[in-house]
Amino acid sequence: MNAIFDNLIISAPNQAGCVLALLGNDELVIDDRATCGMSWDPSQEIFVRAVQGVDRVVITTPRGTSEVSGDWGDLHDVLIDGDDLYVVSTRHNAVVRWSLTNNGEQERIELSVAEDSWHINCLGKRCGALCFSAFGEFDEIRGYKQGTRSRGFVRAINEKGGLHRLTGLSQPHSLIEDENGWFVCNSELGEVWWERPEGETERIYIGGYVRGLAIRENVLYVGVSMSRNADTFDSRVGGGKIVAFDISTGSRIGERALPVTEVYDIVALPDRASTLVLLVRLLSGELQRLSRANRVYQDATAILRNENVRLKLALGLPTS
Repeated sequence: MNAIFDNLIISAPNQAGCVLALLGNDELVIDDRATCGMSWDPSQEIFVRAVQGVDRVVITTPRGTSEVSGDWGDLHDVLIDGDDLYVVSTRHNAVVRWSLTNNGEQERIELSVAEDSWHINCLGKRCGALCFSAFGEFDEIRGYKQGTRSRGFVRAINEKGGLHRLTGLSQPHSLIEDENGWFVCNSELGEVWWERPEGETERIYIGGYVRGLAIRENVLYVGVSMSRNADTFDSRVGGGKIVAFDISTGSRIGERALPVTEVYDIVALPDRASTLVLLVRLLSGELQRLSRANRVYQDATAILRNENVRLKLALGLPTS
């Protein structure tokens, strides 16, 4: 059963958040920082993740890892699109187009004025159109806290037609598309909406707070979290887990518990070789980051130690 869940990268947000890699029976922590959306482009060998708290986007390529920051707040998702990177700034109700080549902001699409009113969270493509999910069109700061049932939606950023629009959702997240259709997490109700290519919509009930989707070899992977705000949350879910769903048969084929309480995003890598190559690059970037942080700590400690000696000398106290 573990083979189904092999070669998955999982991001976990909020308290005790991190980035995990599933390799057989092993769960390897890649980054111990709370992380939301991730994006992987195998053709360019680029892996990007949105780190909470510090509001940094971490970009890993074969040439190394860099961290960038911009005029954004409460990062929720990232999406690689050629030479561009789209970033969700939830605080600003905005989607920012960031150039991977010029390392700077190219465009900002603000969808509402009141800070964090719509709770825009995830990005995805449908028929080539860039789409986003949101909890609802609220007019005031955190208006969604007053109720989100059936107020959520998914729509294209630059199109007004109905083809790229879903309404009547409850706290939607995680938009993905393949030849089987379009999949969206209807998180508050514990289900995944599956819109088939012919237009029919099916609801796949998973239970718990569903967030995070990936597809590999006709298997749909669904993340399940302990929710902090959904009244309909299944209390039997004791922590985060991944559920595997066979798209061809329409049946659940397994689940795997995780050492985290929440799941935000899932990346399904094709095989062990691809996973190991990516892990080496990600861990190399983390080693560099931690080494830099350690040098800063050592420098700050040395400054405090010198100040302490000077203070003792000024007071006529022994310095040893």
